[in-house]
Amino acid sequence: MQQISSRNFLIILLVTLIVMVLILLYLYFLLNQPPGLPAVQSQQMQHLFSIYGYGTSEDELLYRPTDVAFDEDGNIFIADTGHARVLKFDSSGKFLRKFGKKGFGKGDLMEPVGISVSKDGQIFVADKALSKIVVFDDESGNVQSEFQVMMPIKPQIANGKLYLTTYAHVMIFNLNCEKLDEWGRRGKQVGEFDSPAGIAVDEDDNVYVSDTLNLRFQAFSKRNKLLWVRGKPAKDTKAEDRKFGLPYG
Repeated sequence: MQQISSRNFLIILLVTLIVMVLILLYLYFLLNQPPGLPAVQSQQMQHLFSIYGYGTSEDELLYRPTDVAFDEDGNIFIADTGHARVLKFDSSGKFLRKFGKKGFGKGDLMEPVGISVSKDGQIFVADKALSKIVVFDDESGNVQSEFQVMMPIKPQIANGKLYLTTYAHVMIFNLNCEKLDEWGRRGKQVGEFDSPAGIAVDEDDNVYVSDTLNLRFQAFSKRNKLLWVRGKPAKDTKAEDRKFGLPYG
């Protein structure tokens, strides 16, 4: 009888120790989680539809899409990077047409990574591999023009101008593709850039840049004066003091 009681005591003790270890492990992983934003409640968002392409065959499906833009009517333009083209869908996700083809000729694409659409239906596509901006006409689908820019990444139409990030610069053009301004260089110092993949412009022409590989955001006035910086370059991707991951938009 005493042996049975001792055995039961040992079993209870072992189970208690296992539970305590599991609780300690849970607390350890919980406390060592990186800080982040609170989870968005599902009732705050409603899924409308998903776009995977315009068919079921391999060449009709999206392959490494990297950017999306919208026109005044809510139509959706996708930079289908892996297939070297731009696809257009209406606001409900119905396929309408495609722009561009893979190649090295005028108007051809190899690596379209950024896209923006003007109010009058000009589609500006940044091709990083071919170092150029290609402009398509939305109505006809024809190439309107193209011009060379070293490693362009993200175009953004705002206030009647084309704002563009490259691997190391911010550039501004009018919609006739004439350069108006340019600043920055590649580096980690404040005011420098490393592959900035996102840009936004407010109504006062202040420019906000996602300085992607420098793990930060930088804001500039319309006269290129630095307004503020959030985040900073990290020594490595696992650095504990990094404020952002890879800011991209």
